[in-house]
Amino acid sequence: MPEGLITIREAGEILEFSPASLYAYCGPGQIIASALMFRLFERAFRDLSPELPPDREDIQFLAGFPGTGIAECVELVTRIRTRHPERFTVDPLAPPPEAPLTASGALYFEVQVGERRRGYWPPGALFDDVFRKNVGLYQDGGGTVEEQKEYLSYKKRLSAAILRFPDDGFFSFRSVAAKARPS
Repeated sequence: MPEGLITIREAGEILEFSPASLYAYCGPGQIIASALMFRLFERAFRDLSPELPPDREDIQFLAGFPGTGIAECVELVTRIRTRHPERFTVDPLAPPPEAPLTASGALYFEVQVGERRRGYWPPGALFDDVFRKNVGLYQDGGGTVEEQKEYLSYKKRLSAAILRFPDDGFFSFRSVAAKARPS
């Protein structure tokens, strides 16, 4: 895993998260989501708060599908799901057509820090028909013990590819109008 860290602020303190932090919180069942979300927060926080790490109180998040691992990573890093659930939205209609599809939406995320907001989606080459087939067949524990072992191996390979993918080409993005901070 890369040595990079996600850095945020809370109550004047600096908090840091590594890829291993997200993996430890979510577990092996969400290894792909852990890698994807590490890359997303790393990129979005650099884009949207380049001067200093964002404050947890300034973050809003939209996901293009209701993925468990995505929601868990958002909670670990931002705490908005428990502290400010109104700032966490799932909207399968928000993604652009280019965003890779899932069974219940698309791999698309909007991150807002203060008054800056951007939409991000990963490369479809990594999240292709093989990905969708494997997740559909095995993510909920389906298949034989041997198939589950093979699926975990697949997830580890994909997670490593996500973390190794060159930064400048991993996410496509678009500007999105900032939303008012819900009370």
